[in-house]
Amino acid sequence: PVRFTYFDPKSGTYKTIASEPVSVTVTAGTAPVQAPAGSGAPVQFSLTPPAATTAPAPVQPAAVPPVPPENLPRDPLAESATGFMPLPARTLAVLSVLSSVLCVAAVWLVLAALRSRENDPERLRRAARAKLAATLAELRLAASKLGEGGSAISPRLRVWQAGTAALWEVPHAAPGSLMVHAYVGTRSRDAASAWARLWSEADRALHSRDQALPPDWMNRAEGALQAVKVPGWPPLSLFTGRNLLPFLYVLFGLYVLWVPSAALAAAPADAYKAADFPAAEAGWRTALAANPADWTNLGLALAQQDRWAEATAHWTGAFLLNARADTTRWDLALGLQRSGLAPPELVELSRGEGRAKIVRLATPGEWQLALIAAALLFAAALIVLLLQGYRRIGAWGKPVALTACLLAMLLAAAATFSLHTYGALAHPGVALVWKPSQLRSIPTEADTTQKTSPLSAGSIAVVEKTFLGWSKLNFAAGQSGWIRTEDLISLYR
Repeated sequence: PVRFTYFDPKSGTYKTIASEPVSVTVTAGTAPVQAPAGSGAPVQFSLTPPAATTAPAPVQPAAVPPVPPENLPRDPLAESATGFMPLPARTLAVLSVLSSVLCVAAVWLVLAALRSRENDPERLRRAARAKLAATLAELRLAASKLGEGGSAISPRLRVWQAGTAALWEVPHAAPGSLMVHAYVGTRSRDAASAWARLWSEADRALHSRDQALPPDWMNRAEGALQAVKVPGWPPLSLFTGRNLLPFLYVLFGLYVLWVPSAALAAAPADAYKAADFPAAEAGWRTALAANPADWTNLGLALAQQDRWAEATAHWTGAFLLNARADTTRWDLALGLQRSGLAPPELVELSRGEGRAKIVRLATPGEWQLALIAAALLFAAALIVLLLQGYRRIGAWGKPVALTACLLAMLLAAAATFSLHTYGALAHPGVALVWKPSQLRSIPTEADTTQKTSPLSAGSIAVVEKTFLGWSKLNFAAGQSGWIRTEDLISLYR
C-alpha cells in the first residue's frame, strides 16, 4: 500500500491516508499485437523494456583561438624629428680623409715643429741674445740712478757674463778674456776683440774695490750686441728625419690605405654605372635635411585612401631616416603587408631578424657618421702615439692607443657591414617604383621600335639623372633604363 501524509488546514492537524493493497501476478510475456497502420486502433504498450542502446557521447566544440584584428595605421605623429641623409661614396671618402688624415698630419707637423725648435742649435743663442738685451737695459737703468753703488751693478754684470757665454757657446763656467776671444772668433773674427775687451772690463769691475765700469762700456756693449745676428728658426727643419720620426711614415701610409678602402667599399654594381652624379648635385644633397614625421604622416593619409603602394614608399623613406623608432618600423611592416610589395631588402629590414637586428640600429646616414667617427678615433690613436713618440705624455699612451685602434676597427667593421647590407638604400638618389611600369631604352614613348622591359612594383634603383619628366634608373645588377618620374618615389627627397 501507498501512504501519504498531509496537513489539514481546517483541523490544523496532520492526516495520513493509505491505498488498498493490490496483488499483481507476473507471467511470461507475449509479443503485443500491433495494429495495422492507419486502422485507428489504440496503441498497445508493453512492460517489456526495449533492448539497451548506448547513448552517443556529446561532441565538444573545437577550441578556436581568438583572431587578432587586422593591422591598422597608427595615429599621426605630433612631433617631428630630423634624420641624417646618407652621403655619396665620394663625399664620404673626402670627409673621412679630411677629418682624420689631415688631423693627424696637422698634429704631426705641430709636434715636429716643436721638436725642431727644441733641437734648433741656434735656439739657446737667440734666448741668450734676448736676455743680454734685457740685462743691458737693467744695467743702464741701475747706472742712471743716483746713490746706487756697485752692489746693484755686480749681480747684473754676472748675468751679462752668463748671457755672453751662452751667446757665444763658451763651455767654461768662468772663462777668461782669452777664451772668450777664441770662441767669438770662431763665428765672427771682427767682433772677437770687442767682446774680449768688454769681458775683461766686466771682470775688472766685478773684482775691483769700487766696481766701476768705464763710461763708454754700456754703449760699446749695446753696439756689440746689435751687431750680432743670430739665425732664426728654419721652418723646413721640421721635415728632417729626427724631427718627423721616420718610423711613423709606415703607420701613416697604412692608415691612408685603410681609410679609403673602408670608405669607398661599394657594391660591385657601381662598376657598371655609365655616369656619376654631377659633383655640385652630390655636394648639395649632403646638405639636405629631411623630416621623417612628414613622410610618415603623408603615408598615413595615402593608406586611408587605400593607396598602400605609395604609402609604403613614403614609409620606407621615413624608416631610412629614423630606423630605431617603433612607429616607422610598424608602418613599414604594415605597408609591405597591405601593398603586396616585397623587395628583399625591405622585407629583411622590416622583420628585424638575423643581421637586420644590428643593421637597423642606425640609419644609413648615421652609419656613415659612425664610419667617420671610426676614422677620427683611429686618428686620435695615432695622435696619442705621436705624443708619446715626442715624449709629451707618459707610458699610458700605448695601451690607450691600442684600445682606441681596436674600437675604431670594430666600429668601422660594423658601419661597413651595415652600409653593405643597406645596399642601394644607402644612396642619396635611391627611389622605389610604386606601381608596375615599363623600363625603356630612351626617354620617349613615341618610338615604338625601342626595347622595353616590364618593371615590377617595389623595384629599388638609383636615379642617375632626369630629363623632361623621365628618370634614368641604375639597378644593382647593372642594367639601366628610363622610366616616368611619376611612377617612382624618391626615398630621401
